[in-house]
Amino acid sequence: MITQLALQNIRVFDDDFWEFDLAPLTVLCGANSCGKSTLLKTLQMLRQTMDYRESLGSDDGELRFVGSYVDMGGYTSLVSHREAGRTMGVRIGVQSRVSRSGLEDLRRIMGLDGASTGESATTSKARVTYILLAEFLFRPATSTREADEDEDRDVARPTQNRPGDELRGQMESATFDLMVRGRPVAHWFVKRAPADDGYELYVPLPLFRDYRRQLHIKAAVPKQRTRRKEKYAVVPVQMIGLIPVRMSIPLRVSGEGPGSQPSGKSSVTVPLPGHLSGPCHALLRAVDTVHYLGPLRSAVRRYYVLDANRAVMDSAGEYMPYVLRDSLDRSVVHVAPEGGRKKKVSLGEALNDWLRYLRAGDQSVAPEKSELRVLPTKHVFVELAIRSALGEEQHALADSGVGYSQVLPILVQCLLAVPGSTTTIEQPELHLNPALQVRLATFFARMAECGKQVILETHSEHIVNAIRVLAAEDATGKLARSSRIYFIDTSGPEMGVCDMSITPDGNVSDWPDSFFGEALTLTGRLLRAQRQRREAKAST
Repeated sequence: MITQLALQNIRVFDDDFWEFDLAPLTVLCGANSCGKSTLLKTLQMLRQTMDYRESLGSDDGELRFVGSYVDMGGYTSLVSHREAGRTMGVRIGVQSRVSRSGLEDLRRIMGLDGASTGESATTSKARVTYILLAEFLFRPATSTREADEDEDRDVARPTQNRPGDELRGQMESATFDLMVRGRPVAHWFVKRAPADDGYELYVPLPLFRDYRRQLHIKAAVPKQRTRRKEKYAVVPVQMIGLIPVRMSIPLRVSGEGPGSQPSGKSSVTVPLPGHLSGPCHALLRAVDTVHYLGPLRSAVRRYYVLDANRAVMDSAGEYMPYVLRDSLDRSVVHVAPEGGRKKKVSLGEALNDWLRYLRAGDQSVAPEKSELRVLPTKHVFVELAIRSALGEEQHALADSGVGYSQVLPILVQCLLAVPGSTTTIEQPELHLNPALQVRLATFFARMAECGKQVILETHSEHIVNAIRVLAAEDATGKLARSSRIYFIDTSGPEMGVCDMSITPDGNVSDWPDSFFGEALTLTGRLLRAQRQRREAKAST
């Protein structure tokens, strides 16, 4: 699960890092163009940058602005105030687990004391939760040819890779901090090598020496640096996207004297030590399981022509009918609308539960009839039919109003998501009446109970207030602890971010005046107008 996202010099989030601690259910609110969508799309940009399929043919460490997942333009489109001289930054935190024995081995290598990990020591196979904080800094890229031409003049000139004035982005550095219960356990980082000649990995020296002994490598003494009062071995590293994957260890030279040369190979390429590669792969998994649904979901069609290559959910829900055709029997993790324990059921069963609840809102009546039918015709077409508002008949989705066609991709995407994954959704409330918005909030809360992270960007007061009510109704207080509401406030002279934590009784500790203040303003105006009418009538 993703626990933190912070942006620096990316559109409205300029200057210092703007931090957002993410919960299993996180809601982003604020005015139009205040940066909510930028947060969600940045996750998609990281996904396409770290995806090895998207990175094929690109330079190591290149920021993928445009790809299969999102189009962010280019460096000048994304950087704050379109000032290409600024360095952009992204920090992401992910939560994962490691064996207790592996953590204790790392602590031993790093020379840390035997402080308690907070986990049971009854077995070496016990799992310990950790947080990996990864921070990436980017700058405009410089081509090798131009760098060679300008080397004597010490000029770094950005190059173009897209039409117009769009610039490529190159990773300048990446730092990784492994934390257990808020305490640092290991720190390593990657920096652009001198003259932009690839990247160098800074490995904690004790970990490097231990790994070298395990590999039985007769290594030469690598470059060493001191940072944070710690010593690091500096070695060349190979990257996939933004992640270091293999490093080159220099071998010991043969012969004697200053003129001696390396014997055979001068270095050997090996994977990263497991204590570093494990957290890096956890970061890759977390980013690779981020799914995005945009605000403009695909318009419904009466018939869908079968296409075997489209059976994967997309950001507009266009391919949803093909997914339903192939995945109705697929097992998903599910919590019923009325609550209870999470369990595995088929996608068709889970959809039936939630479509019935969205339609009727009665949690006490078990569904007797199928709410949704997927009708293939001669292996050429697919038609979707859904039960009517009164529950008596099924009609083609094209004849059932816009609302269900917009909410159905949300249900399918979230139900298919695996625990630990992240689903980001823009404006889930579009085309839904207030009653369905409230019920949809229940769906998101149940998905969080399943261990599926949901991040919403919404303008719906009904969704926010429904989450507060659900938190107050939850006697365990778990929903309040696993929910977070952020309000990006642009009403003042400077933009601010309000962390509106929900208390167990459903209250918000610090409610800004401008947060959904329109309802109160309209109520006040109505009361004043009514009073003035009464006073005018009494005076005549």
